[in-house]
Amino acid sequence: SAATSLPQLQRALEAGFVPQDAGVLSTVHQDPRFQIVQQLCDEGRFLHAAPLALQLAVHHPKDKRYAFTAGFAFQRLAIFNVAAMLYCLSLQQQRTPTTLYRLGECLAGLGQAETAIRFFDSSFDLARGDEQYRQLQDHATQANERLRSTM
Repeated sequence: SAATSLPQLQRALEAGFVPQDAGVLSTVHQDPRFQIVQQLCDEGRFLHAAPLALQLAVHHPKDKRYAFTAGFAFQRLAIFNVAAMLYCLSLQQQRTPTTLYRLGECLAGLGQAETAIRFFDSSFDLARGDEQYRQLQDHATQANERLRSTM
């Protein structure tokens, strides 16, 4: 178990052992890890999901799923600055209404109302004409109204 191997690892590190660089996670490892992350998020266990999701996002920055899911886990933990950075990473790969909306939520959580409003507006505009995003557009409109009422 991890608890019993910790003292062994500590002794090895003190003796000068340097772990090998893991490098990029192989597909064989990343897919099962991502499934675990998704399951943890589905169960509301964001504190457990966040470090695994972050590891995937760091090792595979061009896969928007990993950055988005890591952003989602950190957002649910109310660590909005980290979540916002991960959503930005996801946006570099693909601009989606959902990612823009989530980034707006993080910025609102950070007290950056004016910038959040711009992201909610962008989310709304990008979703225009696509029925699958109708509810997201409604949420973006409501979020903007709430933010504007506090300014």
